[in-house]
Amino acid sequence: RNEPLALDFIKFIYDKREELAQKRGFLPLSVQQVQSVPVAGWRIFADDLPRLRELSTALVKLRKEKDGRSKGR
Repeated sequence: RNEPLALDFIKFIYDKREELAQKRGFLPLSVQQVQSVPVAGWRIFADDLPRLRELSTALVKLRKEKDGRSKGR
């Protein structure tokens, strides 16, 4: 319904994913942070990582489309 706000929300979630994961009590997403905690030997279940890449790719595509429409005016 409101594409600019939706894009801003997705970008916010993506940019803040480390902080949001930490606040929710999830394992850290970066290798350096994982190595410094007692669960360093655990393996991170990575099913969601491809989804993050898909969201990032979709965000870039939508931005390019939006920029193309802006230039076409």
